[in-house]
Amino acid sequence: MAIFGSTLLSAAALHECFSRDIPVSWHTYGGWFIGHTVGTGHHNVETRTLQYQASFDAQTCLQLARGWVAAKIANTRTLLRRNWRGTSEFENAQARVPRPH
Repeated sequence: MAIFGSTLLSAAALHECFSRDIPVSWHTYGGWFIGHTVGTGHHNVETRTLQYQASFDAQTCLQLARGWVAAKIANTRTLLRRNWRGTSEFENAQARVPRPH
């Protein structure tokens, strides 16, 4: 779940998110990441073990890296559009950022 701006989330709602293994990400109104709230859960060890095992598979690492780069490019384009102030520099900057596949 992503929370934007000065939105309130009750303790009861946060507890319900934790019981359902739903992490909460906190962002400013402009979308800047502030922090992340996660319950303790019981899958942490299993998750970390699987992540560690996957780190030895070159194909998995390549697939993850490609996804992260594509997401970063898409987010950069979104931030450029969101923060545009009506100058021609925007078109120049946006043209230099490749479109994700």
